[in-house]
Amino acid sequence: SPITREPLSPNIRPNITLRKIIQSCNDARVLSELQSMKSFPTSLSIQFEGCCDLGNMAADNRANQVAIAGAGGIALIIHAMQEFSTSGELQDMACFALANLAASNEANCCRITTAGGFELVLKAMSLFPSLEHLQRYACGALGNLVASVSTQPNSDHIVQLAIGLILKAMKKFVTSAELQYTACFSLGN
Repeated sequence: SPITREPLSPNIRPNITLRKIIQSCNDARVLSELQSMKSFPTSLSIQFEGCCDLGNMAADNRANQVAIAGAGGIALIIHAMQEFSTSGELQDMACFALANLAASNEANCCRITTAGGFELVLKAMSLFPSLEHLQRYACGALGNLVASVSTQPNSDHIVQLAIGLILKAMKKFVTSAELQYTACFSLGN
């Protein structure tokens, strides 16, 4: 027997595509996450979850990358890294978020670099050399950001420092295929 459909509700316009509906949900989620981070800047758990969620939303989603950056998400992640510099877990998720925000997005790379994100990623790598995920996410962030940082003064020194930290991570986690792959990506950039 044929499958029948219910008629569309009068509240749903037939010309709205599923993609637009999903994007509007994502936009609301982005704004909600950013509002939580803004409202509770000294809450480690909220900042951690915020970085994690923003990183996930930015992954392979240019519209979310743009929305997060446009609504001040990069500044909030940078602030969280500064506020909780002794939390390896927070630094881990912040590097994850910055890596995904910077992926194939030159404007976000410039914003992150200008805000001091490159240096904060290097600091996180230096402070937490035994956290494999942090090292992997940091390598990804550095690989995405290196083109932006190379236009800044004193960039040769910063890039050399990054290369040294990436090589240390590769030596420490020699059996981690994911880290080796990400580190090679970073060194190739």
